[in-house]
Amino acid sequence: MYLIQIIIVSVLRLTVISSILILFILLLKKTWLKNYNKNLNYYIWLFAIFRLIIPIEIPIKYTFSKKTNINRASETLVSIQNGIQLDTYFYIFIFYLVGVIILSIYSIATYLKYIKLIKKVSYNVDENLKLTLDKVKNEMNINKNIEVRYCDYVKSACLIGIFKNYVLLPNVKYNDSEAYWILKHELTHYKYKDNLLKLICFLIRIVYWFNPLIYLLIKKVGEDCELACDERVISNKTFEQKKQYALTIANSVKYAINFEEKLENQYYIGLSNSKKLKNRLQDLFIKNPKKGYFISVVILAITLSSFVNVKFDYLVKTNYYKKNVTIINTYTYKYKDAPKAVREFYEDECRANGVKPKDNDTIEITEDTLKRLHKSK
Repeated sequence: MYLIQIIIVSVLRLTVISSILILFILLLKKTWLKNYNKNLNYYIWLFAIFRLIIPIEIPIKYTFSKKTNINRASETLVSIQNGIQLDTYFYIFIFYLVGVIILSIYSIATYLKYIKLIKKVSYNVDENLKLTLDKVKNEMNINKNIEVRYCDYVKSACLIGIFKNYVLLPNVKYNDSEAYWILKHELTHYKYKDNLLKLICFLIRIVYWFNPLIYLLIKKVGEDCELACDERVISNKTFEQKKQYALTIANSVKYAINFEEKLENQYYIGLSNSKKLKNRLQDLFIKNPKKGYFISVVILAITLSSFVNVKFDYLVKTNYYKKNVTIINTYTYKYKDAPKAVREFYEDECRANGVKPKDNDTIEITEDTLKRLHKSK
């Protein structure tokens, strides 16, 4: 039961910390980061993702002591410190776990169905496309066997797969220039392991299914992934080459607008996106955007500081007085570790108060009462 409490508290703590970080990054992207390069705008999300998948914390404890005197006429003091009942944590954990299981089963089943469908409905491309693929792979020093196939179920070129990778193309008659830039774009995704980051986001969505900011994070990562890929593709390219690439994107979007999507795009990385197309094309011709090393260092420092968990403990030394004269010494036990006589005494107190004793309950009992309990036995 105590392990369940640790899991719930850790998940909620990570949720709060990462949500603050996500909102902070969104604020930066709306203000300072507009004029910075697209790779920074993409990789900056790694700080939030990194925090979501690393649950460790570095505890730093500060202890303050305080002495108090309390007058009591009674000989017995028993305190029940339950905080949040462990039963509450158990019910929260069950609710959370059910959500994780349902989303896991749905996501995995959908993905397997998707891969099976792709293998069934995709078909071979012509030899010219295969030659173009080999040319681009040689230029990018990629040795892995990556297949390119036609698929009538996708609206634009896309990269799928983790261990076995495919580039899927809609059955469109691309000219040589378009085929080159499309394959260059998709293999750039592979070169920079964007499909692995997509997988990590897929897993994060399952673990933090209850947090709406996670869905916003995944959406923004997908958008920035495409813009960063554009920037990598056109790096060190001439104006004419940038123009050819821009026309390729525009033509891909033109085809995709009238295409009815038949597959969930959460499983692949695609080229076309009609939203904000004008800004995307304009960004291709921006010269020397800012690198943003300083901002990266600042956000890294904030992320690392979030691993620190500062705790303030107040150590209170209490003397209990009877009739302001006699000091009554007290003893503290955990219910599960208390002597049998003390446990029975505590059970009587709990019955009288209509509660059920728990293993982690704290029992505070006076020395006189303890002696009387031993004598009665």
